[in-house]
Amino acid sequence: MQKQNNSTALRDLIRELSLPNDLQAVALIFVLPDCPIANSYAAEYSRLSTEFSSRGIPLVVVYVDPGLSTVRMHEHAREYLLSCPVLLDPQQVWVNRAGATKTPEAAVFGLDGKLLYRGRIDDRYVEVGKSRAAATSHDLRNAIESILADKPVAQRFTKAIGCHIPDRHEG
Repeated sequence: MQKQNNSTALRDLIRELSLPNDLQAVALIFVLPDCPIANSYAAEYSRLSTEFSSRGIPLVVVYVDPGLSTVRMHEHAREYLLSCPVLLDPQQVWVNRAGATKTPEAAVFGLDGKLLYRGRIDDRYVEVGKSRAAATSHDLRNAIESILADKPVAQRFTKAIGCHIPDRHEG
């Protein structure tokens, strides 16, 4: 079986999640339901989704725990009031396509399948266990704004701070 390229996989994802066809890109946020840092950003996921979905870049929360059930994913999404689409990625196909290693970590793919941004949502977390009262750099937001303005993303890669994404063979 031939490996699906990113643009075909992205079109399939858009169809699977019933996203609009007139998109400029798709933003994925990788999460684990038991990661306190990822959970602390839940309201921000919904804010970003509301703001950018209507402008052509939907945000999808991608659950990356290989042992997570669909039922538990939906329970977590309801518990944290997520208003954006959610996706279960137990085989970590999207994790691997993006090269993500932490949660929360964002990846923005253009419709051609090109990875346009990967990294942190913002700089609120300096390291695990150490955070600022408020973010001073909004990296994901800045990347999406650049894409919407048809400009190159100034900082395509940033270091995400959070929980390690378990290998699908771990556990």
